[in-house]
Amino acid sequence: MDNLRQPPMNLDAEKAVLGSMLIDPDTIDVVADIIGPGDFYSPLYGKLFEVLLSTRQAGDAINVVTVNNRASELVKRLGGVSALIEISNSVPSSAEAEAYAKIVQQKSILRAVIRAAMESQKDAYDDLDADEVLQKAQQRFLNIGLSSRVEAHPISDVVACVMERIDELQERRSGISGLETGFYDLDNATSGLHEGELIIIAGRPAMGKTTFALDIVRHVAIELKKPALIFSLEMPREQVVIKLMSAISGVNGQAIRTGFFAKEDWPKLVEASGILGDAPIAIVDEPGLSVGKCRMLARRMKQQRDIHLVMVDYMQLLVADGRYESRQQEMSAITKDLKLMARELQVPVIALSQLNRAVEMRQDKRPTLADLRESGEIEQSADVVMLLYREDYYKKDSDKPGITEIMLAKQRMGTPCTVELKFMPALSRFENLSMLEELI
Repeated sequence: MDNLRQPPMNLDAEKAVLGSMLIDPDTIDVVADIIGPGDFYSPLYGKLFEVLLSTRQAGDAINVVTVNNRASELVKRLGGVSALIEISNSVPSSAEAEAYAKIVQQKSILRAVIRAAMESQKDAYDDLDADEVLQKAQQRFLNIGLSSRVEAHPISDVVACVMERIDELQERRSGISGLETGFYDLDNATSGLHEGELIIIAGRPAMGKTTFALDIVRHVAIELKKPALIFSLEMPREQVVIKLMSAISGVNGQAIRTGFFAKEDWPKLVEASGILGDAPIAIVDEPGLSVGKCRMLARRMKQQRDIHLVMVDYMQLLVADGRYESRQQEMSAITKDLKLMARELQVPVIALSQLNRAVEMRQDKRPTLADLRESGEIEQSADVVMLLYREDYYKKDSDKPGITEIMLAKQRMGTPCTVELKFMPALSRFENLSMLEELI
């Protein structure tokens, strides 16, 4: 702390909290939910709080005599039994104990802000990497907020909230409670993509993972007009835009990349560029991005643009924060961080994942959850796992040309099942089979 200025504190409030606890032990349960020993500016008051808390937890009686017997050395350092009596007499009753505790909490938070600022200032003066300094600073300030009071919600409040949501859904009668993907059968199977969910889309190369995820982003941003954020770790942002423009315009993606498209396709591309330019989509294509930096950027985008969806392509290209003994441990940490990001921002996070080569060695090439690369934590943390499979990729004489199976191998809130979509790789998009059947 700055030696020229006194840090934020209120010793009277700290003494009042302890006095309330001494004269009314039931108060301990209230204040312990707001503050802890580390929130006291006075180290001795913090230790006394700890003694009172542990005594309460042990079920022992709490009064001046028992506290002196339990922590005589601490009582001596406070000034003896007379000091303990003075603390208990510092308040007329325990009625305002919660208010006193909140004052102590607020002062503690302010001191934590000062510490975080000073530590961040030191990092900056140490000439560390600017992105690293920013990330560490944001994490410090975020941790201050996370350490504040955790609420226990009465189930009656939760039931009321759920019933209100059910009533809203009943009025709409769409059957979709989350974000629509634009794929009817998929939406019917999942009820949409929900806040706080980690959705894994996995498949072997050439199955259309990126195209499928971009289709969902395109629908959410353009049709639903909900902002979305794309972390493209495999493709530069220009390639992402070309895939999206091909899907919107119906012009062959390879023709767009080479410039060899028909003259009549130009107006289609101009129109597509206008639609895409107005879409609330942001793209981050920095290679070697850490999962911590992903969370930091997503947090900022949530504050600035209120993003409703995050896409990560693909998760094995993320770098974990910290050092790990094995790649499996690193992927476990990355998966947990992606799930925490979904919960923190209250948005669905779509993460693309590779599959093990073991799929290619089997006669039946349909993937399973066990085929997820470094699968343990991915399978555990994911709310939904979609595995993509194209029979015509392996069997040239397949009777399902262009059909991709979207296997919902895991649904935390639903039943595993399979839906089918038409894959149109030249146009970088999938189509509903029902829509194509209507056109025929």
